Amino acid sequence: LIDICVLFAWEKPMSARYVAGWMALAPICGALVWRPHAWITGSSGAGKSWAFNNIVMRLIGSISQAAQHSTTEAGLRQTLRHDAKPVIFDEAEAKDQRAQLRIDNVLELARSASTEGSPAIIKGSPDGNASTWRIRSMFLFSSVNYGVRSTPDENRITAMTMLSDGDKARFSALSKLVADTLTDEYVDRFLARSIKIIPAIRANARIFAAASAPVLGNQ
Repeated sequence: LIDICVLFAWEKPMSARYVAGWMALAPICGALVWRPHAWITGSSGAGKSWAFNNIVMRLIGSISQAAQHSTTEAGLRQTLRHDAKPVIFDEAEAKDQRAQLRIDNVLELARSASTEGSPAIIKGSPDGNASTWRIRSMFLFSSVNYGVRSTPDENRITAMTMLSDGDKARFSALSKLVADTLTDEYVDRFLARSIKIIPAIRANARIFAAASAPVLGNQ
């Protein structure tokens, strides 16, 4: 999977490992204490939609909640309710003020999902009966422009940029590797592996958080 992700033209090479790591964690997002989110940007032709359709959706589409630009926070919240599903949000463009407000509301939902143990979301209704939601999703956004505007969201979302280099040979190699690798058996084993090693992932997360805090200034 890392070999596949490396074949994209990333502005920062480490982004290949970030996005591969996101896909490995997304199936078990409900078991994590901290849920990282990611945002892929890039101009038209960089391969964002191709990656979403042929890699991300292929690997975790069956257990995820897919969404696109006109999706609202309320719609996502009411669909997810208490399910711990990764959210794949394609074309998260803020083309005008109304669209930016819609994206901001979705980002607020993602922010509330970052930490395990966050209080439930409680909403009133005209009939006097409150509804509750507990969002435990990892979000992956994609757009031409980066839509994050607040520091709390920047601390929770890893930004990655794809470049459009027009390298047909590279894309041909990428397409072949995806077709040869992401078989039905591979997808099943990929999901099963993440589930099987949940205890190791949780333990490693605690170790890395403690080790990185003195260097990065937070966990």
